[in-house]
Amino acid sequence: MDNPYIVSEITRIEKEINANEALINDPDLGALAKQEVDKLQKQLESLQTSQIPKTEEAEDSENFNDSPAIVEIRGAAGGDESKIFANDLLRMYTRFAQEKGFTIENIDDGVVKFSRPNRALWDHGAFETFQYESGVHRVQRVPVTEAQGRIQTSTATVAVLPEVKPTQVELLDSDLDWQFTRAG
Repeated sequence: MDNPYIVSEITRIEKEINANEALINDPDLGALAKQEVDKLQKQLESLQTSQIPKTEEAEDSENFNDSPAIVEIRGAAGGDESKIFANDLLRMYTRFAQEKGFTIENIDDGVVKFSRPNRALWDHGAFETFQYESGVHRVQRVPVTEAQGRIQTSTATVAVLPEVKPTQVELLDSDLDWQFTRAG
């Protein structure tokens, strides 16, 4: 039995059966305990005969560390300076990825995909390397757009997502529930 949930449920039910069997000889609770044991026995049999394999999705979720990473960087609070800061972050991450031997693919403006063609150069996959960079990054500096030399605070958001394999979903007509309503 590979499914940890089923194993824990079987263990829990067996403990309940043992506790109720101790009460069967009790004159007040014996009949109730017998009914409970019968019900638990049926649940136990159905769990032991059920074969719920690990889903492919669950197996894949354990291996996200080796998958390519899609990194999206956007300017947030701070106007034009935040866009400049987001661009600086993007250049920084891109240079780091180049140094570590990742392949870089520009998907969109501010969105890049890092993947690893050669694992010998770096010990981690792209998602494992960049996963903790997600969040809001803040900088306080005198921006190049500032003529009077004042310090400005700007933020940029970084989202790091693993690239997942597309899955095939089969919808049957019997699975659909069509409902029609009219206004008025």
